[in-house]
Amino acid sequence: MQNAQRFVLLGVGDPGSQTAHPFHSLGPLIGRSAELTALRRRVTESPERMVALTGPVGVGKSRLAAEVFKEACTSRRQGWFVDLGVMKSGDDLPERLAGALGCPEREDVPAPARLAAWWGEQDVLLVLDHCEHLMDDVVGLVRPLLAECTGLRVLVVGQEAPRMYGGSLFSLAPFVVAEERSPATLEQLSGIASIELLLHRTSVVRPGFALTDENREVVSELCRRLDGLPLAIELAAARLKLLTPGALLGELDEGLECLHGSRADTLSRHLSMSAAVAQSCDRLSVDERERFVRLAVFGGEFGITAAEAMMRPGDGPVQELLATLVDRNLLAQMERANGELGFSMLGTVRAYALALLDRMDELDRVRQSHAAYFLARARLAERELKGPGQAFWTEQLVNWDRELQRALAFFMERGNGHDAAALAVALRPYWMASGRLREGLDWLELVLAEDGVRGEPQAKVLEAAGELGAWLRCERAVERLLRAREIYRRLSDDRGAAACLHHLGLAAYIRGELGKAAGLLQDAVVARRAADDAHGHACAARDLAALRLDVGETAEARNLAEVAAEAFRRLKDARQLALTHTVLGAVAAEEGALAEAEEIADQVLRFFADGTDPIAVAGVLELTAHLLSKHGRDRERWRRCTLLLSAAHSLRAEAGCELSGHRRASRDDLAERARVRLGGSAFDHDWTEGRALSLRAAVDRALAPPPQEPTAVGDLDVGLPTPLTPREHEVAELVARGLTNREIARRLGIAEWTAVNHLRKIMRKLDCSSRVHVANWVANRQTEESAVAAPMQRRVGAASAVRASHFPG
Repeated sequence: MQNAQRFVLLGVGDPGSQTAHPFHSLGPLIGRSAELTALRRRVTESPERMVALTGPVGVGKSRLAAEVFKEACTSRRQGWFVDLGVMKSGDDLPERLAGALGCPEREDVPAPARLAAWWGEQDVLLVLDHCEHLMDDVVGLVRPLLAECTGLRVLVVGQEAPRMYGGSLFSLAPFVVAEERSPATLEQLSGIASIELLLHRTSVVRPGFALTDENREVVSELCRRLDGLPLAIELAAARLKLLTPGALLGELDEGLECLHGSRADTLSRHLSMSAAVAQSCDRLSVDERERFVRLAVFGGEFGITAAEAMMRPGDGPVQELLATLVDRNLLAQMERANGELGFSMLGTVRAYALALLDRMDELDRVRQSHAAYFLARARLAERELKGPGQAFWTEQLVNWDRELQRALAFFMERGNGHDAAALAVALRPYWMASGRLREGLDWLELVLAEDGVRGEPQAKVLEAAGELGAWLRCERAVERLLRAREIYRRLSDDRGAAACLHHLGLAAYIRGELGKAAGLLQDAVVARRAADDAHGHACAARDLAALRLDVGETAEARNLAEVAAEAFRRLKDARQLALTHTVLGAVAAEEGALAEAEEIADQVLRFFADGTDPIAVAGVLELTAHLLSKHGRDRERWRRCTLLLSAAHSLRAEAGCELSGHRRASRDDLAERARVRLGGSAFDHDWTEGRALSLRAAVDRALAPPPQEPTAVGDLDVGLPTPLTPREHEVAELVARGLTNREIARRLGIAEWTAVNHLRKIMRKLDCSSRVHVANWVANRQTEESAVAAPMQRRVGAASAVRASHFPG
């Protein structure tokens, strides 16, 4: 038998026909170079001589297998590529294969033995394509052949792998798709496999079609909606001859029926996506199919417990169903960070399953079960987020995000205001921690518009809307909190009324009404303690501590913050403890304990580095920037200060949660000082860079070791001894610039009498009797700093010259 590559179509009525393989002379294999290399090595070199190539329908298994077949058989290997797609279960696969391959007939010898004798020890590659409906037959054929033919290697291609010991599994995943709002350039986007294939196939039917700034988002979204499946992309490209990508997206909203084509559009045996998915589902039993389609109600990942909640009483074990669906590539399986298993369904498969569920008149019932399940989960998470399990439950809520929104939408569609209110209120801490205040407020306002929300549910929704609205500076926030407080009072709910008082204090604080806020927060501390609300009392004490710090009452601020921190330790609420440590870090900075403040800031940043609380991260970045400004004239520290201020500003803007007026003035003053230190153009460059930093990148910058070596006179912190604290230095410098006490207070974001107290301490420490003497002290110190810095700069300059002479250019 001479070296050859042969393609065999094995049918029921025809023993087979040998032809040149149809894929051999057709265009490039787009987006699969890594998979091609890996699979070819697996097929030709691995110890396991049987490899199963599996993947979801339409992922391009046959195309990849054909390319591997061609490359593997270019030298000495005999090759047989057998398409089993038209065979039926029950046909005599070994006999028909032997006949189609031209194996000599012997009446007394069964086909497997004849094939084994025919191939002997020759170097043979056998590819069996479209095997999913014949797995038992394939195993019965392949097992004895591998035992007898030591040179035989087999690649089995199908949506399901054969159950056979000693084989190797190669799973083919859909193409990568672009992330939403990707910052990539057009060239980079065009290199993403899903988009590259769409552009390539569309250019065949619509020459000149290209990716542009105008269509980049809709093209990316189209590829995401198609799951990155090559078959779906090819069928979509055919439709783009007469449709825009946006119009095709609109048709996809109605179902998969729009994805169809002809033999000119795809090499697949499937000419429509719905038919391809239907054939995959047809291999399920009636019971399996009825239970499978219920899982289509999940828009994202789901776990075993969630899947069980969608089943009817008396249904079989859900684990067995999930195992079957994973084996047949109707579900994808992944391991979450917490070690649990998660499952998901491709959007194309899900669209087909939802349509089938609707035809079965089961869709509404399953959606009700889905919404009820996630309402119960959200209520449990709301309680657990205040205790030691908050990290786990935060991750759960992130994983469930799409499902929670679908549940809310279902309740609103059905006019179920009671359950919608319960779910929206339960999600309030999640929306707060994830920085999605505007999204949460929008949902709460929709709930408030429902007529049936009265009594305690209405009070809770009003309170939640008032709290989120206060952070967003919404005009109706105070009104809603007052209404909620009144309802709580009528219901004799002291905890609810005290919570509203606390939120009213925060609203005043955020608006910069410090005197009013102080009174409200002080009353809230008392009220929450009286209501036996330990967690609420600690939160109120912490917020009052932040206000006391802002008005210069540092000792009182520390006392309140330490009381709150101890309470959160007892309650094992790590998130609120970290927020309280932020206040303690600011207190330490004000007291001049910079090392303590820096250590606290680092610890809090590491806690929030997972990105679950962008508003909290913004606050710690601002604290870190403030601490960096305390290190004299080190230019690199001022650069980092600018980056962090800008990143914090960007995080707050994205969350819609700007700093309160008095703190914004302090932030703006620090930014102006950085501009003076760096120069306008350098400051603008660093500010722009900081705005582009992701949360994780900003945290990494803040945690990076500080620069060690100054490089210019302006960068040198000469370290002259001083009796003043960093805050007192700031006040003294502003006095030297001629600012009044009121102007100093406004610039630093403190009360005027606090500025007066600082000035009195400065005059006492410096033994000065007037503001003029303070200004003279500042001027003399700046002269001394310059005198000390000049020789240091000359040494730096000399060292630079030596380096330049040794390393020119």
